[in-house]
Amino acid sequence: MLCDNANLPALLYDNLCHMLFYTKEAMVGTMNISLPDPMKSWVEDQSRSGRYANSSDYVRDLIRCDRQRAEALAALQGAIEEGLASGPAETMNREAFKASMRNTNGE
Repeated sequence: MLCDNANLPALLYDNLCHMLFYTKEAMVGTMNISLPDPMKSWVEDQSRSGRYANSSDYVRDLIRCDRQRAEALAALQGAIEEGLASGPAETMNREAFKASMRNTNGE
């Protein structure tokens, strides 16, 4: 994390991380979640490791990663649907494929 600096006071550190990473996201409210003890310990360990400012920072990162994964899956599904809608595949010989790749890659 860019603002990983144990020498800053905790409050300043949290505020700096917030300004650098979360200004584009609306910080609207609080959400309390219940976790089994092993999961709670894992989240706390992640924040203590220094990579995250606090437990909330870690959970926000998990949500961002999950959102990115969902968007990537949606894009992949869209490409699959586009391919299926394009009709039956046509046979292409090796030389035609290589020529097509050269033209595509500008070689």
